[in-house]
Amino acid sequence: MALLRLHRFLMRLAFSAANAFAWIFVFQYFAIFQSVHDALARTALLYALVYTVSALVTPYAAGRLRHGMKSGVVYGVVFAFLAFVFLGLSFAGFFGYGYIYGIIAFALLLGAYRALYWVPYSVEAHETRPCIRPSFFTEIPIALMPAVAGVALTWVFVAPAWLLFMAGLVLVISLLPLARIPDVYEKFSWGYAETFAELFAHKHRLIFLRAIADGIQSAALFFLWPIAVFLIVGSSYLLFGTVLSITFLIALLVRKPVRALLRLWNIKHTSIVYAMVAMSAWVGRVLVATPVGIILIDTYYHAGTAGRAAVDHSALDHVSDGGHFVDEYTALKEIGLGFGRIIICIIAAILAASFSIPVSFLWSFVIVALAAGVSVWLAHLSALRERI
Repeated sequence: MALLRLHRFLMRLAFSAANAFAWIFVFQYFAIFQSVHDALARTALLYALVYTVSALVTPYAAGRLRHGMKSGVVYGVVFAFLAFVFLGLSFAGFFGYGYIYGIIAFALLLGAYRALYWVPYSVEAHETRPCIRPSFFTEIPIALMPAVAGVALTWVFVAPAWLLFMAGLVLVISLLPLARIPDVYEKFSWGYAETFAELFAHKHRLIFLRAIADGIQSAALFFLWPIAVFLIVGSSYLLFGTVLSITFLIALLVRKPVRALLRLWNIKHTSIVYAMVAMSAWVGRVLVATPVGIILIDTYYHAGTAGRAAVDHSALDHVSDGGHFVDEYTALKEIGLGFGRIIICIIAAILAASFSIPVSFLWSFVIVALAAGVSVWLAHLSALRERI
């Protein structure tokens, strides 16, 4: 388990440093040739492409479980490495004026990483030791990476391309601990077409709809909100990275006390608390206009939604459902999450193309707040059905 944790630590380190910045770079590229709201629309559609690929590849990746986990993890890491490298090559001028080719390759490869990596990694982690959580001290360097990247891009004169190349190098190094990890095998009984047929079956409707609502929230958290933050701080890499790191560090400090307080109050339905925090936080983000406001609202959100699955705040990356990918129902949830991310990105793209940036963010965040409430309502309906 120590080797698997080392691998995941290095993966999270790379994504914490480069993932949010990668989408900022893409947004800035489009903004050079288009208006800002058109740039947001194009970037949102590209982000939707990532999860279109992920949703389409996930049933195939799940079917490979019977052949072992290690090869899938390796393929996933290689695709993530290639995604950052292709984007870096674009900004380094390798494709000449054809930047868009590297950008599209980045989206396609990142989608393949998402599907191919999380399926086997989650099974491997669950079978090896499911209850292990990252320690506080390993979370600190991950939380600091956005600030380090911001400093490097501002004061050390590290070009965007080299930040992406260095992240790719760390991803490759993360493969080394996997050599001594035992393989794990798991059965996935549905075929490719059957998986999508089951996705739209009536008996899985609540699972699918709740996954869509959660996907809407996670895409807004890792894509729309970082771009909004970047614009609020005046397009400063240094301020952007610093704000993210300060938020993550404060959230690390207050997360445990918040959980302890919930246990002290003996709150049985904590999901309702998390939903209320999420809804109010997304409404609050509409009103934020300063770096201090960003830190306060993000700290409130991250600390108050500490129990949410499917997100990795510090690494600015999605994770699989609750850290487990061991049955057909979880595969449906994973694809549903992808549908939710695609839906909110398309909505954001339409709003951005039709209205100003503030208006498009306002309505997008209102929709995300509603999705948070819908998610809890659907969870309540699922619980009632299980009792019956």
